[in-house]
Amino acid sequence: MYSFDADRYERTSQPSADELKVRARFAAVRAMVAERADDLSHISSDQAAFIAQKDLANGKKTMRAYLWMVCGAEYDQEHQG
Repeated sequence: MYSFDADRYERTSQPSADELKVRARFAAVRAMVAERADDLSHISSDQAAFIAQKDLANGKKTMRAYLWMVCGAEYDQEHQG
């Protein structure tokens, strides 16, 4: 079996400031999605909003994707500066 050396996949440069921002956004939105998916006060309204948008042209087809969209928009709104 052929495979590359283990050190081939090591990063040779430091992450840029933009990459660090993207990583921070991803981690924050992932935590927001996990929290919102378990929050009983949002479940019924999220389900209704998801069903209303899922058949639209740009609608999200899964509940998880819908929550990522909603939480990502909330994060962007809070951190637009």
